[in-house]
Amino acid sequence: MAANPFTNEKISESPFDPTGARFFGDYNNICVYNGLVRPIWTRFENGKQSIWTAIINE
Repeated sequence: MAANPFTNEKISESPFDPTGARFFGDYNNICVYNGLVRPIWTRFENGKQSIWTAIINE
């Protein structure tokens, strides 16, 4: 079985630097199946916390 190369993909239009004042850890993940990649991450901007994902089809 040949290894598939990994490439970096931009998943967010703006950077985000979490502070220690909020909990973010349990909602960060990555799911990969049959060439479909779904990163999941949490952001806190403008007083609101949200969960994001991106669609990456390899």
